[in-house]
Amino acid sequence: MKRLTPLQAIHKYCVWCVAGQYKSLKKLCAGEECGCPLYPFKDGVNTLRGKNKTVEVVVCDTKIKFRNYTPLKAIRQRCIDCSGGDKKEVRECICYENNPEEVEPCPLWIYRKGKNPVLQEIRKLSKKGLEAFKKYHFPKKSTLKNGVVAKENDKPLWKPYPDKIKGEDGI
Repeated sequence: MKRLTPLQAIHKYCVWCVAGQYKSLKKLCAGEECGCPLYPFKDGVNTLRGKNKTVEVVVCDTKIKFRNYTPLKAIRQRCIDCSGGDKKEVRECICYENNPEEVEPCPLWIYRKGKNPVLQEIRKLSKKGLEAFKKYHFPKKSTLKNGVVAKENDKPLWKPYPDKIKGEDGI
């Protein structure tokens, strides 16, 4: 199955919610009246981008106001609403596992924690890469030889002062 972006996952979920009537999604969706957390993103487009707009959604019969509302926040709130307000149940959600072949899993499942796992993996890899770069290029200061930082049991790359200084006499 192709991995969907958060906006694509929301759109797919909204189409499922209106029984697959994607052509009449705008007419059939009652998200605005009921305060659905996914409503601002139902078309798969971030209509709130660049706006510092306050959004009010209903989660478990409680109205909540959000500033800087994102698709990931919307998915998190929808999953909390689906689980009856139990955040532990959201973490342990099994809507993706053990599905019969004819039943499609929930498209929001991968984003249920309000985080994008793809970006988390990229950040983790880049952090490991940065650590490896630092380890290679900036070794621990284990010994100081002749003013030069070197690894243990290494000869210094250069000496700041020669052992013997030749004078005018040649000595």
